[in-house]
Amino acid sequence: MAHSPTYKKAVIIFGPPGSGKSTQARLIADAQHLYLFDTGRFLESVVHDPHRQTNAIVKRERALYDAGKLMTPSFVLDAVASKAEQIATIGSGLVFSGSPRTAYEAFGDARHRGLVDDLMRLYGKKNVYFFELAVPIADAKKRNASRQICSVCGSPILGLVHRRLSRCPFCAAPLMRRTDDAAGVIAMRMEQYRQRTEPIFNALRAHKMTVARVDGSRLPYEVFRSLMRKIS
Repeated sequence: MAHSPTYKKAVIIFGPPGSGKSTQARLIADAQHLYLFDTGRFLESVVHDPHRQTNAIVKRERALYDAGKLMTPSFVLDAVASKAEQIATIGSGLVFSGSPRTAYEAFGDARHRGLVDDLMRLYGKKNVYFFELAVPIADAKKRNASRQICSVCGSPILGLVHRRLSRCPFCAAPLMRRTDDAAGVIAMRMEQYRQRTEPIFNALRAHKMTVARVDGSRLPYEVFRSLMRKIS
């Protein structure tokens, strides 16, 4: 008799820009055999796709993305929910870094089901985990200002080590800055997170869902251990 895989679960990680969401999502995905869904990179690939630049909607969303503003929630929800459905259909669990970012993306409206309801339907309530990485804003800004990523594989390089590196330690490609890590863009992203993402926490709790708060100011491996204890 076939059994459902134990790794069929969904993990959602919240946190301000620079809190380490992508790093923790990658570590959890590897440890739990989950699909890594980095919403920021996914949407960046959509709006920067050279084959879509004549599409008026994609051009509109790219302008928002490059300015550090949250993209249109309906556009994001449609794109992310469709991809999540594909992942669940093949029997894989997933870990999100950066979704949902607004209450609309989380809960939808009278006409559209939100991502939270989709995940509950696909994985079951007991298999959906929500985490908030708590990092002081000053620390998060400092991280963003010093962050680099690999220009080929996208691996994040911590500020505390990249000053000694000029190339990615994984694939040896040159390092680069993300387009949304410019100082002015970071400030906009921080404000958008405060105004539009943080209210999701209370909404989730009102729906009897637990949002576990984890100290994200520690070294990544220490944060990872805390998250794994709660998931396992």
